[in-house]
Amino acid sequence: MLAMAPDTIGVKAFYAPLDLDGIARMHNADSQALVAQIDLPVAH
Repeated sequence: MLAMAPDTIGVKAFYAPLDLDGIARMHNADSQALVAQIDLPVAH
């Protein structure tokens, strides 16, 4: 986690404006997977 923390923050900060284009979702597959489990009932 500690090793991934700085990388994740940099990725989110770098791709934050690109989220509108859906590019951030592709690079943040791990985060999207976690959100998918939480939004499972909502998405369904």
